[in-house]
Amino acid sequence: MKRFIFLSLLFIPATSFSQIVRPDPVVDMTTAGFREFKPKPDAAVEAVYINDKWLNGTIVIAPNSEVKDIPIKYDVKNNLLEIQTKDGIKIANKDKLKSFSTKDALEEHHYVNSDDLKIKGLTGIAEVLVPGKLPLYGGIHLRKIPANYNPAMDVGSKVDVFVIDESLFLIRDNEAFDITKAGKKILKYFGDKSSAIESYVKQNKLSYKEKSDIIKIVEEFNRN
Repeated sequence: MKRFIFLSLLFIPATSFSQIVRPDPVVDMTTAGFREFKPKPDAAVEAVYINDKWLNGTIVIAPNSEVKDIPIKYDVKNNLLEIQTKDGIKIANKDKLKSFSTKDALEEHHYVNSDDLKIKGLTGIAEVLVPGKLPLYGGIHLRKIPANYNPAMDVGSKVDVFVIDESLFLIRDNEAFDITKAGKKILKYFGDKSSAIESYVKQNKLSYKEKSDIIKIVEEFNRN
């Protein structure tokens, strides 16, 4: 469940922004009036994205304003959502986000700001893998592997490499339980249906270690 992602560039604020509200393609009319995103400023820093590509998406901002059908990508390293507009790239800080979704030709992903959900043991941006009575979330975490180039042997990496680690969490009674490496022990979370789920796993030759199979297992539990 690890992906290697190399450094990209993101621009962070260097000066304060105007408080004047103006017409803009990236705003949404709410009961409070227009809400506006900050422009992407000029100072360059390193960024690591969930997906390097611009994907069509929907953004839900606190309290409940929504912007649809716009190219976005999320920078895990700096906790910023980037929004591509005809007037340039804009940014929304994580604490302003409730959720966002991305969609391409093959699949759709829905992410939530778990800080807003207040689920014990779940932090940051998380992907909703399976909704329902026993939800499954993918927690996204960033880990840095320092450059390890050896000039004498001309081996290793000359740049820092970032690994996005994804942990799998079952949510029960508003608490997150890490099942990433639980294996067959995840059956204990299914209560009196554990035997039926175990039979389902055997009949369909599923693995307790593969993310795609764990999703199927949790979906089966939530169907009944």
